[in-house]
Amino acid sequence: MSKPLLVIALPLVLILVAALAIAGRLGLTGGSTGGCVPALPPDIARTGITAEMFNNAATIVTVGQQMRISQRGWVIAVATAMQESSLTNTSGGDRDSVGLFQQRPSQGWGTPAQLQDTTYASQQFYRKLLTIPGWQTLPLTVAAQAVERSGYPDAYAKHEPLATRIVMAIATSVCPMAGPFGQRVVAYAKRLLGTPYEWGAGGYSGATGGHIDCSGLTMYAIYQASSGKIRIPHVAGQQVPYGHIIPNSQMAPGDLIFFYTPGDATGRQHHVAIYLGMLPTASKSTQLAPWVIHAPDVGQSVKEAILWHDRDVQTAVRYG
Repeated sequence: MSKPLLVIALPLVLILVAALAIAGRLGLTGGSTGGCVPALPPDIARTGITAEMFNNAATIVTVGQQMRISQRGWVIAVATAMQESSLTNTSGGDRDSVGLFQQRPSQGWGTPAQLQDTTYASQQFYRKLLTIPGWQTLPLTVAAQAVERSGYPDAYAKHEPLATRIVMAIATSVCPMAGPFGQRVVAYAKRLLGTPYEWGAGGYSGATGGHIDCSGLTMYAIYQASSGKIRIPHVAGQQVPYGHIIPNSQMAPGDLIFFYTPGDATGRQHHVAIYLGMLPTASKSTQLAPWVIHAPDVGQSVKEAILWHDRDVQTAVRYG
């Protein structure tokens, strides 16, 4: 339960040519990126992209998300891998080139074994990309060539349209960074879309008296997603200890976001929302933004909204 709050959502638009603020690189190491892989869309399959290629692209996108790289960077990386290896994790290539990006151990990219780890190879590509001044606004083929130093510097451009479609298909799916539990949390929360807000309403079974508040919504979604095993209380600030606080840069669909206003004498979180992921800002848009589902305030109903950024401190918590 939380005190009534008038939430003014400030749109945060992430366009293909603009970078996210990189609040801190995660220093990730090689290995699985976790989560599930979205199914290969039929329209992408008709272009000749196989499930294996699409899965490799999903790894590239997921690593980009985890490293807080902008969507433009994901497109550059996928297009580069399309040109260098046809999105195939090869064991060899020109001279000593290895893996998705045909990176060369002799040039300091890593050992052959490391470069065949698609997560590690993707991290190495992004780390180099981040050193290129103004890469976000460079033509794709120029940015890719600055990283790869290929003998065919103009070859990357032709892959940009399809790479953009692949990235959009992956980024708008719940799968890249959400496990089954997170997907269930989102699914149950969406069942209450349009339910009117009332402070103190809602519970483990859903709305009470046809109404619900922000912590009642999360209480219901977490309880139902866990088949009744996780019973968080009906007070936003008291829900935090029942999960694990994670870096905001690692948020996945189904995680909860708690809001605290610095200087608030109560010292507690006053609102909570459920993270939905990076989704289009509008129908058929190629622009992505972080979205949530929440019960905003009196006079409003449960809805999906672009995550707002004001003076509140946002804490991400994972359950399940």
